[in-house]
Amino acid sequence: HRFFDLVDRFLALHNEMTRCRKISILLAARQYLHAELRRRKQEQACLYFDDLLLKMDAALRGPGAEKFAADIAGRFPAILVDEFQDTDPLQYHIFSRIHQAGPGSALFLIGDPKQAIYGFRGADIFTYLLARRETAPANRFTMTTNYRSTGAMVAAVNRLFDRDNPFLLAADAMKFTPVQAAKPADTCPPGDDNRPMAPLTCLLLQQQKPGKPLSKTEATKQAARFCAHEIAALLAGGNRTETKCNGKPVTGGDIGILVRTHREAETIKNALARHNIASVYSGRSSVLQSPEAGQMLTLLSALLTPEDTNLTRTLLATDLFGYDAPQLEQLHHEEQLFDEITASLHRYRQMLLQQGFLPMFHTLLADAHNVGRLTALPSGERILTNFLHLAELLQEASADITGIEGLQRRLADWIRRPDEQQEDSSQLRLESDENLVKIVTIHKAKGLEYPVVFLPFLWVTRTCSREEPFSFHHPDRPEQLCIDLGSGNEEHFRLAERERLAADLRLLYVAVTRARYSCFFCWGVISKMEDTALCRLLHGGKMVDEEGLLSDLARLHDQAGLVVKQATENPVPVPQDSRLPATPLAAARFTGSIDTSRRITSYSGLTAGHDTRPERPDYDDRGGPLPRSSGYTAFGFPRGPAAGSCLHAIFERISFTDSADHKTIVGEQLARAGFDQQWIDVVAEWTGEVLAAELEHGFSLNLLADRQRINEMAFTFPLEKMRLARFNRALAAFDIAPLPEQQGKLEGLMVGFIDLIFTWDHRYYIADYKSNYLGDSPKHYGAPHLKAAMTEHRYDLQYLIYTIALHRFLGSRIADYDYERHFGGVYYLFLRGMAPRYPRGSGIFSTRPPLELIDQLDACCRGEEDSDA
Repeated sequence: HRFFDLVDRFLALHNEMTRCRKISILLAARQYLHAELRRRKQEQACLYFDDLLLKMDAALRGPGAEKFAADIAGRFPAILVDEFQDTDPLQYHIFSRIHQAGPGSALFLIGDPKQAIYGFRGADIFTYLLARRETAPANRFTMTTNYRSTGAMVAAVNRLFDRDNPFLLAADAMKFTPVQAAKPADTCPPGDDNRPMAPLTCLLLQQQKPGKPLSKTEATKQAARFCAHEIAALLAGGNRTETKCNGKPVTGGDIGILVRTHREAETIKNALARHNIASVYSGRSSVLQSPEAGQMLTLLSALLTPEDTNLTRTLLATDLFGYDAPQLEQLHHEEQLFDEITASLHRYRQMLLQQGFLPMFHTLLADAHNVGRLTALPSGERILTNFLHLAELLQEASADITGIEGLQRRLADWIRRPDEQQEDSSQLRLESDENLVKIVTIHKAKGLEYPVVFLPFLWVTRTCSREEPFSFHHPDRPEQLCIDLGSGNEEHFRLAERERLAADLRLLYVAVTRARYSCFFCWGVISKMEDTALCRLLHGGKMVDEEGLLSDLARLHDQAGLVVKQATENPVPVPQDSRLPATPLAAARFTGSIDTSRRITSYSGLTAGHDTRPERPDYDDRGGPLPRSSGYTAFGFPRGPAAGSCLHAIFERISFTDSADHKTIVGEQLARAGFDQQWIDVVAEWTGEVLAAELEHGFSLNLLADRQRINEMAFTFPLEKMRLARFNRALAAFDIAPLPEQQGKLEGLMVGFIDLIFTWDHRYYIADYKSNYLGDSPKHYGAPHLKAAMTEHRYDLQYLIYTIALHRFLGSRIADYDYERHFGGVYYLFLRGMAPRYPRGSGIFSTRPPLELIDQLDACCRGEEDSDA
């Protein structure tokens, strides 16, 4: 009927409109994200690693490209690119362009296309294939010797992959070349029945119902159980000296279990635990996502306010202290005990401020035998490892953060956004170096080897979906990557599935070739097995029944020595703990000597007359009651380090040119510092007045865009036999008070943090925020009072050190750097006295140290001899 025909047509058009709308949204999102990311990077003056490649590629294509490429080729006449199978078209163009520009230059591309498994990171196997086509056959070389595995293991891998086009793509370029073992006489060690272990062992999963494939859920359970049982048998044989590797009993450390996902790792780890087999998983999980990260944040919060009894009780309930409910209840009735705990927290706090986080944390662990208590907990080694890992991260972070609150804020940010922390530094570490079974993702195992390898889940794969966008390479232009957003084109889908299966085949090759002696894998008649790489190698990519599966496995038995094992539930005798017995240890006695002449110092250390203390917050530390008349004004704002930290944090976070978010940021920082929320409007208005106050000739901070400022810039520069007497002579020549000369010379590093560096009118300036309370009216922030404060707190020395640091930095970054032309000067901003309505210059100390003084002090820091000494 025509009506139903129209309905069908309407539904078809509606579906097409829905598909087109989805594609349109995705394209618009892509355009927006590219533009917005580019804008934000420009605004924040930052580059990603990809940007470096893009800029390099653009430079090799644009004006002057020939000379640029030739210059690089002249400097690097030979280019060796290792792991080239993991490159991409952009990098290959860069290498090729440089190579072509240099007469006589050499380009070596080293890689194995069979191990190209990092496509998810942008690696493109088709780029390798292009490079191979562009390389003359006479210049192609293949390694045919395996130095890792035994002769039997090498022969088994040869037979497994010895078939037509085993890797699907580019049959000629990726054909499998059989290799030979470096020591073909090597054999696999004895197995659990005292016979040599087979190079390949298939652990056959059992069908629950005849003729019906196993579900993936049931296969997962069986595979984990079967592998754990087999590993238990190997370890039991090792303890009876029947199972050996390199002439030694097989231990957990000889076994690697390779998986694809974290979930698979957890599944097999739990199965091993049920056999009392100790194992360790080395994945990409972040320590910042562990429970210990939250507990470490509680520790920092308690150290920030040791008098907060509720926070202290929360800390005591963490794994760090391990108090249970009865012990916490006891504290309600024993004030003396609670006072002792509070005193300990004060001691830890002081140690953190003076020595750093890591020394403090080690002391905390040593007190009350916390290490022994932690390791006795279930997963105790993991807990302790996480705590120590976090302590190292916080120690590193303290190099550019001032105070406990800064550390607390940094850790809280990490926990909220763990992916933004450097992946390698925050990745979970191994619990210990004990002889544990290693569980590793196949991607991470590349390049590694294990005497015995287990592959429990080779039948798991993830096929492409027609309902989701997928990628494929154009059949006529293989180097062209295409994205299908929902065209419904079956040929596109077929190409994408082919590339997916080819990637799985390469992953399988990497997994199997990690084994030195023997490889165990689980297999069976499993749902969707035809989509897997192993099914393509064993069964031609077809679904088979049990009879067909066993027939194909029998052929591999004849050709490669494959052994098939049926699942068994027989108990295996395993020791109560599969780990090696603990070896009694004693601390080694140190008999050497340590050179203590080289140390880290700062402005604070110099003014205090010693050189071991890191730079301290230089906020007004004389807290206390304020005059009643001050009220809720800038003059009445609380004093002390907490107030100074709060104000610094506000100025670090706010936009100088846009006040829209000022109240929100002020409110967040006041709450974090524990100040009354009634201050929000006052402080928000105050920050606006500070930004609007004229510094010089019509210039104020509210004219600075974010890209013109750097907040809290850390610096480090060397001190080479810096003689304090000479340093003081230079200061005295310019009427600046000398430093204490308790030590004749200093060697090591000068460190510090500059609150603000900004650029204006082609010059660079230093600014430092001061929250010091000098009085409750603008007159107390005039030039005489500011000069007195600068001298009293030795800020005159501080800005000289800052100027030397920036002077050196600019000299290393600006080709024609000139102090007089590029350096604008120093501003010390006493925030309480700044507002446009106050007399000009109120709260603002400005100076520009003479170049002669800076040169003399810089030379002194470099250890140069005094010309008239």
